[in-house]
Amino acid sequence: MIWMNNIQKWGVRKIHENDWKGIEDSIGRHPEALTVNISDSKTIFHHIVNFIGDDIEAARVIDKLASKLNPRTLEQKDSRGFTVLNLSAITGMKSASETLVKYNCNLPKAWSDDVWLSVHHAAYYGKKDTVQ
Repeated sequence: MIWMNNIQKWGVRKIHENDWKGIEDSIGRHPEALTVNISDSKTIFHHIVNFIGDDIEAARVIDKLASKLNPRTLEQKDSRGFTVLNLSAITGMKSASETLVKYNCNLPKAWSDDVWLSVHHAAYYGKKDTVQ
């Protein structure tokens, strides 16, 4: 478990540094890191959506990583009860949202713990492009 904690911390640091090549290389060596909660019940996908400022780059990284795991992993909720699609909708990341749905078509039907769908979050936060 200590080994996995080190990989998770390293992954979060790489996300903060925008080192996507480093993340992809690490996941290639340790694919199990994709399915483990890193902090506050967040998966690596929650961290990607939270810390990437560029929607297209987030979609590219999500596309590469999501292809390596069980689609149900994307339904995991963080400690606030949000799926990664909820967070993507809140931040208005349309391309990232589309990529997530490409890998799990059930995500748009996943309720957050505050009993909202992702489309409700996007609309509430004024992310018109993401709602469409």
